[in-house]
Order: sequence, then C-alpha cells, then structure tokens
Amino acid sequence: MLVLSLTMACALVVTATTGLDSSAIHANERSTISNRVIRMPIIRKPQEMDILETARVRQKHRNGLTSLQKREQASTFHASLYNDQGSQYLISIGVGTPPQNFSVTLDTGSADLWIPSSTCDKTSCPFGGFNTAASSTFQEMQEKFSIQYGIGSVNGTYVQDTVEVAGAKVSQQQFGLADHTKDILIPQENSDGSSSSASLDANGILGLGYPQLTAATTQNNPAYTPFVFNLVQQGLIQEPIFSVYMNSASQLGWSGEIIFGGVDKSKYEGDLIYLPVAKLQSHPSPSPEGTGSGGGPGSEPGGDSDGGDGGGGNGTYDEEDEEYDDDDDDGNGDDDARGPFVEKHHLRTIDLSNLDISIDEHIDLHLPLHKSDSNSSSTPNYDGYYYWMVYGQGIAVRNGNQSPQFKLQKPGAFILDTGTTLTYLPNDVAISIATAMAGSNGFQLDRQSGLLVVDCSTASSSATLELQMSTSPSLTSPPVTFAVKASELVIPLDGKTAATAKTCLFGIAPVGGSGGGLGSNMFLIGDSMLRSSYLVFDMGKNMVGIAAAKGMGASVNGTGASSSSENGNASESSASSQHGLSLASLWYGQLYVTLLFVLFVSPLYLY
Repeated sequence: MLVLSLTMACALVVTATTGLDSSAIHANERSTISNRVIRMPIIRKPQEMDILETARVRQKHRNGLTSLQKREQASTFHASLYNDQGSQYLISIGVGTPPQNFSVTLDTGSADLWIPSSTCDKTSCPFGGFNTAASSTFQEMQEKFSIQYGIGSVNGTYVQDTVEVAGAKVSQQQFGLADHTKDILIPQENSDGSSSSASLDANGILGLGYPQLTAATTQNNPAYTPFVFNLVQQGLIQEPIFSVYMNSASQLGWSGEIIFGGVDKSKYEGDLIYLPVAKLQSHPSPSPEGTGSGGGPGSEPGGDSDGGDGGGGNGTYDEEDEEYDDDDDDGNGDDDARGPFVEKHHLRTIDLSNLDISIDEHIDLHLPLHKSDSNSSSTPNYDGYYYWMVYGQGIAVRNGNQSPQFKLQKPGAFILDTGTTLTYLPNDVAISIATAMAGSNGFQLDRQSGLLVVDCSTASSSATLELQMSTSPSLTSPPVTFAVKASELVIPLDGKTAATAKTCLFGIAPVGGSGGGLGSNMFLIGDSMLRSSYLVFDMGKNMVGIAAAKGMGASVNGTGASSSSENGNASESSASSQHGLSLASLWYGQLYVTLLFVLFVSPLYLY
C-alpha cells in the first residue's frame, strides 16, 4: 500500500508539475515548438487506389492530347505533384486569424504553398476551403496564381495572411488561394466504398523549394519568399535549416517528422554528410532554332514546345566501359517516349528570358530568369537556386557478380523530391537496375502505365541501389554514396507487405531518353529512395545533409563538405534537447514527490 500510494502520488505531482494531462502529452509529442525549434509530425496515408490503373488512365489521357493542347499546357508553370501514387505525406498547418486548419502535402520539389478557397465549388475542392471573411489578417493581392501539374491543374489568386505550424506564426505570408482545381483534390474511397475522412486527405500543397521556383515568376513578377524561408527571415527558427524523416513505407499514421530549425540524432545512423546544392547558371541560348544542346520546350521560335528538353533521344549504356552516354543532341522532345514521367513531374517550360539555364554548362533546364528583390539588404541572395538538388556522378547496383555501374561522363544532378513517390531514371538504366536486382525474368514493363512490375520476392534480395554524389561540380573520387536496400524498392500493390502480395511495383520508373526526362543528366529521386534517408536542408549555406535513416538498412558513406558542420552541430543540440529537458523535468518531479512523501506521508503510516 505504501508503494502504491507513492506511485500514485508521483503520478499526480508529476502531472501537476508539467501541467499536462495524458492527451496533452500525446499532442505535444506530435507538434511542439521549443527554443525556436519546431517539430511537426508527418502522417503517411496510403491511397485506396490501384497505382497501376491510375498511371494507365493518366498516360492514356496524356497520349490523347493534341499537339496544340500540349503546347497550351507548356505555357503554364509546371511543378512536381505530391506523392499521389500509393501514399501521401501530410502535415497540418493553420492559416488566418483565428487559424483555419489544413492538411497539406509536403513537397521539396515545388515552392508554393496553396490551399483551396471556400468559394471553390465542391466538385473542384471537396474538402472545404479557406474562408477569407473569417480571418482578421487576410489581405488581397492583385496577382494571378496558376500551376499546371502533370495530372491536373490549380488556378486562383495570390493572397497574404498569417500561416502557422505548431504555434509558430509567419505574418503576411504570400500563398496561392485556389478557386478551381482539376484532378488534384480527389476524395479517396475506403475498402467499404465510403469516402475517407477529409481530415486525412491532402487539401493543398506546402512547397519547400527555393524562392526562384515559385509560380509568381511566370507572371513576370519577382520571386516572393516562401513559407519555410520566411521562418528564417522572421526569426522564428533557431537555425536556417529543416530536416525531413519519412520512415518506412510500412509505417502508417503519424510516423514521420519534419523539424524546422533543427535535426533529431535519434532518427538516423552514422554521420550527416553535407553536399552543396547544385546551382543553375544562365547563358545565352546557342541555338536560335531551338534544336541545339537540349533546348527546352518552346526555347526559341521554331522550337518544339511539346517538351524539347533534350529528353527525346535514347541514351546508351556501354557495358564494357560502364558509362552512361547522353547521345541526345537533337532536342526533338518526344513527349510520349518519356512515359509516365510527364504525368508525375514537370519543370517550368515557358521561356521568358531567352536564356538557357545550366549547371556548369552541363545540365540544361529551361526556366524564366528573375532576380531576387535586391532592394532588401536583409534578404539572402538565392539567385541561381531553384530545386533542392545535389551533384550526381553515377548510379550502381551492388548484388554480387551482377553489379552494373552507370557513370555519368559529365557532372549531373539528383533532384531530391519528397513530392514524388517513385524514382525516375532513363529507360535503359532502369531496365538494367531491375535486371540486376530481380533477374531478367523477374520483372516486366506494364506498357499501359510505363511502370515496372517486379516479382515480389525481389524484396528479400540482398541487393542495394547506390547513388553516387559529388561535393563539387566536378567528378570526385571516391564519391559520396547513398545505398538503399531492394526491400524498400519493392512496393506491394495487393497486400500489406511484399511477402503477402502477389503483385508488386518497382520503385524505379523508366523514362524515355536521357537524364530522367528533365534535361541532360538530371534525375528525379523520389520517396522510393528518400524514405531510407534522413535529410537536412540548409537554407543558410545552400547545402543538403544526408544520413541513413535508422532501422532502414541504408548506408551513407564518404566525405562531405565541411563548411556546414557548424549548423549541423548547433541544430542537433537544439532539437535533441527538447526530449532531454522533458525527461529531466520528470526525474526532478519524481525526486521532489519522493522527498515530500518521506517528510510528510511516511510518518503518518509509521504512526
């Protein structure tokens, strides 16, 4: 009875000391802010749909477009869409005063935040929208907002209001308020035929890319400061970084986490290795015909705006030299040859500046060139930075004797995009990887969708897929490597795990031509690989830190750029200290109640 009373007293006093009941503690673990380090949970919600069938329908729709319709699509800002093939990674935000809550998709491959308006019709915006009249801090802007995604579109206007995460409020944040969407905000049906809960459906997108990537620049307006960069400029986070942990594909619910202003050492193994963000540099277009050196869509009069990003030819893999050679120099831009890639991820295709933008004259990308607002001395200069992408120099499979390597003959870039489910590589590279991992008879190409269906037993293979990255625009030896297990690249379609499923999708998708359909030597790295990593995005030093996520069987090796270590150490201490303080508070509370018991309660029992 004495022990029971002591335990009960400890529980009561500790609860009173911390000022939290059990439900509040649970909520605090899910969303906290301390010492300007903001923790936000990421919920992974699987889609109740057939991934292959969805891809087939979208590809059929794309193939049915006329050349004129394709050109019309190319006149709008194009960006990657959220993780819609199989799952969604969502976080909760509040918009307005008082805040109206929205679940939005986390997307490092775009830069705009947008949510639906309450005036948007139910068909277009099924989960409700933002009521501008109910917010005392809402401000109109006379500026149109429009993004064309591969599977749909969103249109509306730019507005300003307060946006908050975990209680940290960004004032006068510019974002898109959608009055019309098409094929984006779609209710998912549960297995019993009922609609899913709106609170768990994506009702907008939170882009985490650079200011130059915002859709505002396509209206000939200057780039504005996106939400995550405003967290830095308004002094709301301790360090100019954010870190993303997605967890395993089999972990559902509130399993992942994003931290604004810090990192969590408990979520990864080994050290964080930092790599510089690949910067895009402009140079005059060398070909007035729009046919030279990977000219972008509509790059010049006479160019093919269907998608002439240099991705229409076929790259060749020389098994003897083990080098991947980009031989596409005609810039003919065969859209259909690129398969599902065009349905999943788009870069800007409209050319306003008459400039090619390349990374050290090797990576071609067509984007309108806009300078940041130079009138503000407090605004960092992000000119040349668009995507969170790192220098890439090769890809390899490690599987005993079947270990092909694909070395880039010139530096490339890997775009790290949390808003895309699969990883997209050139046709022959993707096929060679599937062959090395699953065997020549262990996979097949689903021609209706352009995706690879793989034998589910491949998940038990010891093979790994390795990205080889550089710490500079030049090839380095040895490279920084990030290796992912085969089990994380096998996605079950008709079962909870690959062991129970009969049909599985391969996490590597082939795209026609070279460079992943983006341009010369540019590759899109999606969640199929990124969820095995812990990522730190450094806005202050323009670097990306990468480590192996704990328990995923991945590995990261090499020597990274040392100039970002200061941020890494400081932010790790800041983020990790939150749990340390809470544990210390509990320990002192227990000690305190024990002393109280010894001094006041024990004499009563002894008496």
